[in-house]
Amino acid sequence: MAFDHENQLQASVTKKGGWITLPFLAGSVVGLGMAMSATSSNLIVYLLHKYNVSAIDAAQISNVVRGCMQLAPVAGAAVSDAYFGCYPVAVAGVAFSLLSFVLFTLTAT
Repeated sequence: MAFDHENQLQASVTKKGGWITLPFLAGSVVGLGMAMSATSSNLIVYLLHKYNVSAIDAAQISNVVRGCMQLAPVAGAAVSDAYFGCYPVAVAGVAFSLLSFVLFTLTAT
């Protein structure tokens, strides 16, 4: 009987996620969503004027970038569930997204 009580106590102490992770995940999703919409709407114009890409190719590139950005959270969720956990995958996703926006900004300048 005491063994069951110890397991329940340990399970309640080692509980992860829940409302603790919500502010971080919500803030990063909102910030990345705003950044994604701002950069993806200007990507076609950027490709047309800076790289002299045809309009059809620029639209296709923009759609591929948007699709990858929309599917990245699904891949992150699968990796998070299977291997690493919530925090490391969320931090890595935010870091990669920030790095991509910094590189995009540097190429524009």
